[in-house]
Amino acid sequence: MASDSSASPPRSPSLLTKEAYWSSFYTDEQHTYESSGNEGEEWFEGQVDNIVEWLVNDLIGPSRAPTLSVLDVGMGNGLFLARLVDEGFTNLHGIDYAESAVQFARRLMEDRRGDWPDGVSVRFDRLDVLACEEELRAVLREGGYSLVHDKGTFDVMWMRGQAGDDSAIEGYLRFLDCAVAAEGLFVVTSCNCTDEELQATFGGSFEHVSSLAHPSLAFGGQTGQVVSTVAFKRRQTD
Repeated sequence: MASDSSASPPRSPSLLTKEAYWSSFYTDEQHTYESSGNEGEEWFEGQVDNIVEWLVNDLIGPSRAPTLSVLDVGMGNGLFLARLVDEGFTNLHGIDYAESAVQFARRLMEDRRGDWPDGVSVRFDRLDVLACEEELRAVLREGGYSLVHDKGTFDVMWMRGQAGDDSAIEGYLRFLDCAVAAEGLFVVTSCNCTDEELQATFGGSFEHVSSLAHPSLAFGGQTGQVVSTVAFKRRQTD
């Protein structure tokens, strides 16, 4: 097929899409923690309080928290799951493709575990969401999770797609097919996609449940949110 010389060449993937970047990042984070006790930053830290409050009070209901299985995708240092423990969740699993993140999260949670009530299970595993189905099912909960949460990993897939790697989003959708239980919830936060773009991406297998209103920004006569958080429910299948 002839090429279109007027088309812009695909952009190189951001440094943030590289596993090596995150491996180095969480190695450094653990060294900082061990030397100073600083647990590090949480992705979308400025929005996390609102996300957790909305998730617990509006989407789920506090009384249901102990009954649900939760998967945090790209959990990094695991601090989001620690927040959920404080909200009454007891069955939690975090995955990340950076082994150094897994090791750091395990270290942080071990140091926090003494403050948790009995019966809390928090597990961390290395897993690439683009792994083959056999690898995914070997790590993920059989039958999927009641709630799958992502605030960062899908953005990496989106950036790869914008750079010309169409397989990234396709692979992410296959991952969700393994990860989200029948009629389970999927909550995604993105700084790259609008609410409408997220609904268009996930609207095939999921129905829109709710969107969280974040503070808006006005620029050039237009107003929009810097961050989008959307909740979906897996559609029933015949």
